[in-house]
Amino acid sequence: MADNVITLSIIIFVIIVSYLNLRFNKAYNFIILIFCILGFLVNIYFNGLEGFISSIQGMITGLLLLIIPFSLGWLGDGDVKLVAALGSFIGSSMIMYSILYGLIFFAVVVSIYLIIKKRFKIFLRQAFLTLLYIGTPSKINLIESSGYPPIWLFLALGTLSYWIYCTYML
Repeated sequence: MADNVITLSIIIFVIIVSYLNLRFNKAYNFIILIFCILGFLVNIYFNGLEGFISSIQGMITGLLLLIIPFSLGWLGDGDVKLVAALGSFIGSSMIMYSILYGLIFFAVVVSIYLIIKKRFKIFLRQAFLTLLYIGTPSKINLIESSGYPPIWLFLALGTLSYWIYCTYML
C-alpha cells in the first residue's frame, strides 16, 4: 500500500511540476513544499519515526549531492529543490541511485542531440578543457536552452524509473 501511494505521489508531483515548469519556466516553491510535506506525512504514516528519519535523510542527501553542481552553475535551484522533494518520498539510498539514473538518461539524450547536430567533438573538447582548469569552473554551453528538455525532467524520470524498478520488479 505504501509503495502505491509513493508511486502515485511521485507521478502526480512530476506531472504538476513538469506542467508548471514547461508552461511558466519556474519551479514554484509552494508546490515543492507541499510535496516535501506530503513525502514526510506518507513516510510517517506508513513507517513512523523511521519514515520521518528516512524523509529527512533523503532530502539532505539530495541537497548535498547537487549542491556542488548548483554552486558551479551547472544546475538551477529548481533542480535541487525537486530532488530534495523526491528524496523526502524515497529516502537517501534511493535518491542517490535516482540521481544517477537521471543523469544517465540526460547524458544519453544530450549525446544523441550533439551527435545529430554534429557538435559532439566540440563538446568533448570543451569538457576536457574544463576538467583541466578545475579552478575556474565554466558552463559548457553548446546546447541552446530551447533545444532539449531541462535536466530536472531527467532527474524526475530517473527517480520514477528507479523507484518502479526497485518496488515492482525486484
